[in-house]
Amino acid sequence: MISKNSLIYIIDDDLSYGNLVELNLINQDFKHVLLFTDEKLCLESMKDGPKVLISDFHLKNMTGFKLIQKARKIYPDFYTILFSADYEYTNYKDVLTSRQVNKYIYKDCNTITELLETLELWMQSDQFIQYY
Repeated sequence: MISKNSLIYIIDDDLSYGNLVELNLINQDFKHVLLFTDEKLCLESMKDGPKVLISDFHLKNMTGFKLIQKARKIYPDFYTILFSADYEYTNYKDVLTSRQVNKYIYKDCNTITELLETLELWMQSDQFIQYY
């Protein structure tokens, strides 16, 4: 289960999009939101135990999926959301069957709404919900 006080990490190499996600979470009263644009810094910070990791799929030095896999080796107990504007399913079949990603969200005009709805659902449950 997460709460408004849970530590949430966002990683996106597009700083403006990352800022948009961060601002929306802060506006919804999430208290501990950290934005990263560098995969290495994000992985080094996993020791602090975030409850949610929100990642873009296409990062500078690795995919968001690879980042999630590496992060789970450091701190395994967190929810994951993977974003992408790339709609081609073939790029994600390994992701969708891996049980490493709790939620996949296609980047479009509904992304923030879907993100907030997902976090709200996770605040009401003590189980990891849905894998994509």
